[in-house]
Amino acid sequence: MRHLSAFLLLTLIFSGCKKSESTGSTKNIQKLSPSSEIDKELSTQVNTESYEDTFIDSTTVNIPDSDGITLFMKMVTEGQTRKVLKMIHSGVVDVEAVDKNGYTAFVWSIFRKQTGTAIAMIRSKKIDLSYKDKNGQTLFMLAAYNNQYSIVSEMIKSRLVDLEARDSNDYTAFMLAAYAGQINTVKVMLNSRRIDLEAKDKNGFTALMLAAFSGQTKTVLTMMKSGMIDLEAADKNGYTAFMWASFNGKQETVQAMLDTGLVDLNKKDRFGNTALVLTILRDHKKTAFTLIDSEKVDINMYYGANSTPLMEASLKNRSKIVSALIESDKVKINNADFYGRTALMKAIQSGNTDIALLLIEKSSNIDTDKVDIYGETALTMAESRGFDEVVQALKNK
Repeated sequence: MRHLSAFLLLTLIFSGCKKSESTGSTKNIQKLSPSSEIDKELSTQVNTESYEDTFIDSTTVNIPDSDGITLFMKMVTEGQTRKVLKMIHSGVVDVEAVDKNGYTAFVWSIFRKQTGTAIAMIRSKKIDLSYKDKNGQTLFMLAAYNNQYSIVSEMIKSRLVDLEARDSNDYTAFMLAAYAGQINTVKVMLNSRRIDLEAKDKNGFTALMLAAFSGQTKTVLTMMKSGMIDLEAADKNGYTAFMWASFNGKQETVQAMLDTGLVDLNKKDRFGNTALVLTILRDHKKTAFTLIDSEKVDINMYYGANSTPLMEASLKNRSKIVSALIESDKVKINNADFYGRTALMKAIQSGNTDIALLLIEKSSNIDTDKVDIYGETALTMAESRGFDEVVQALKNK
């Protein structure tokens, strides 16, 4: 399938990533900011003049342990905000030292969720916020991906951070937060009005596409209902967010997007594939059933090489999807392609005898006498291929 490489690329890029969603209202974007406890802690800190009386042994303070962890890093990971600020303003502490993993003290404040300490460090204006790890991810990206929304908010307000920086995979912080389903962080970014919500990576993926691809339903709905996102934006192959959710079999996300009534369910990619066709190609049965059951999905729409979903399902031997289509009162079972071949003929042509029998036995109005442009019928096809059971079923019809 032409998009399989794109699917594998995304899977490899994000393999091992934790995908989680926080709870929250999707009807309105809740405004989030650092908690009152954090602001109270920061408001009681001593001013910079008092740091001059603090004794710090400059000969030992920057010596790391066997893992590359310095005293400053330890104070940060423990959330010792006052001591951290004293060390920062002492002028003798290497606040940008890195451990064996290449992490600075500020990175550890994100990983250990020391929000108050991190915000104090940002406000000190003594920390290099342009740091990037080995994957090209900035502190802003790390905070966004790890759902440290208070830190994200503080960074945005600081105006010291490149909000649109790209990592080695060409993703922004907003894209990473959306992919990981970090709904609180996404809300903060939406509310900031300073984030490019329509930014695309080198393949044309937007944040909404990544959230849909990974099945982050609540995050997808929050973004959709914000009124600030282009729901029909397409990547280089013409896939929309809804198509990516369908392609990847994210049934819950597909159902939720469908229920909003805000997306084009029959939009085609540049190859002519619809969301329903993509679920058939990928054999995502539950997602296909969801689409088939929708009154707004055209299950008879021709796509690509003048084929319909029923023809494709018959060709690909998707028996359960074929059954669901047959049971739908909307399906036009005798539609034919450019060559005059119906779903029944395609099933026989591809050797899918079980599908052929299913079509014959379960379809009350199937036309078994239809002739293609080569003068063949379903019966002559079955006879020439030695499909005796199909031949008998056709003669009995």
